[in-house]
Amino acid sequence: MAGGAVGYVGYDCVRYFEPKTARPMKDVLKVPESLFMLYDSIVAFDRFYGIIKVISYVQVPEGQDDKGLEEAYAEAGRTIDRLVDVLESPEVVLPKQEPIQLGQEYTSNIGRDGYEAHVTKLKEHIVAGDIIQAVPSQRFARPTNLHPFNIYRHLRTVNPSPYLFYVDCKDFQLVGASPELLVKSEEGRIITHPIAGTVKRGATPEDDERLADELRSSLKDRAEHVMLVDLARNDVNRVADP
Repeated sequence: MAGGAVGYVGYDCVRYFEPKTARPMKDVLKVPESLFMLYDSIVAFDRFYGIIKVISYVQVPEGQDDKGLEEAYAEAGRTIDRLVDVLESPEVVLPKQEPIQLGQEYTSNIGRDGYEAHVTKLKEHIVAGDIIQAVPSQRFARPTNLHPFNIYRHLRTVNPSPYLFYVDCKDFQLVGASPELLVKSEEGRIITHPIAGTVKRGATPEDDERLADELRSSLKDRAEHVMLVDLARNDVNRVADP
């Protein structure tokens, strides 16, 4: 019994759900396609309400008697007390950071020519009716000696997105900041909020309002948003009852 699973499902796993997308792939990153870690003790920080909840699940072996159950409950309570002591400690241990090496160059996994070739191929598939929409992508990489957790801390400052994450998978770390939620399951409901259409911020509140009106009235952006909502609805319908 565990309190929750934390992890990820990589984009390349789409071939397990959409077999038509399967093709030979080079394992460049050398990390699992998907990974989930189960935890029996959790510190949950609700930033909206400013509340911290410390949770420890009671481990109850099969066939346990009342005395064993009481001891398991007491052990969970002791675990919570230990975690609270750590949280209340005035000493905050941060990872050691060596001087940062600047001037490193980014490299793309496919380059400009490869990316443009992807776009051309996708256009052909759209004209042929194979697909109605696609998002071509490329991966940029650069060496750095900045600790992953410090990258996360900087992201919190320069890009405080609603969905920030730092996941330590021991051999590698995941760090990210996303403005949108892909999908959420809550109390028997599946929730998704596709985002489409963007515009730069204005210099004044009046400019912001004008640009927002232009975005709302844009036929192109509205069509893109409707398309994303329709795609999301179709995917949800595969696993849920309306």
